[in-house]
Amino acid sequence: LWGFVRAFLDPLNRGTDAKGLAQRVGYFVSGLSYGALVIPTLRLAMGTGAGQSNGPADWTAKLLAEPLGKWLVLLLGLVGLVGGLGQMYMAVTKSFQKDFKSWEMSGDEMKWATRVAQFGLVARGLVFAMLGFFVIQAALQANPKEAKGLDGALATLAHQPHGPWVLGLVALGLVAFGVYSMMCARWIRIRAGQGAQPSARRSTHR
Repeated sequence: LWGFVRAFLDPLNRGTDAKGLAQRVGYFVSGLSYGALVIPTLRLAMGTGAGQSNGPADWTAKLLAEPLGKWLVLLLGLVGLVGGLGQMYMAVTKSFQKDFKSWEMSGDEMKWATRVAQFGLVARGLVFAMLGFFVIQAALQANPKEAKGLDGALATLAHQPHGPWVLGLVALGLVAFGVYSMMCARWIRIRAGQGAQPSARRSTHR
């Protein structure tokens, strides 16, 4: 729901220029990605998921069977890949800091929020980039089995040299992203730049 809210209502004030629209498309895709987990999770919890196959390979196969399906799958893969790389870029540049109510945060709070966010964004970006890469491979090879879900991406990491250690770091990173999300719930700046609070003009680090 938060992905769709960010995409359509723009509470983070991304705007309607090319960069802003690209970010809002990413939020929409994020909403779809998380939303797609709801029904399978409910089926599993209710014990009705056995024999139900709705994984990436299945929906990729359905799309590939449609006219222009190959190009649609390729586009989805590119969105995932670019989105993942974009998250890692955010981590390196610390551009996410602009969304914090920095005037309400102490120096230590900003420091730790930044570290946790960077770790989490890199891990999440890596997973999204891998998912996008697998979907692109499925489109180029016209083989839906090349498309992998989150479990497939993590399994691929586990089979790399030092795989268990890499997988463990990514797992910790995903936990860090969850913590970062909770920090956003506490400090995120809504409608930035539209009637900015007077307190925002004061020193940002106490």
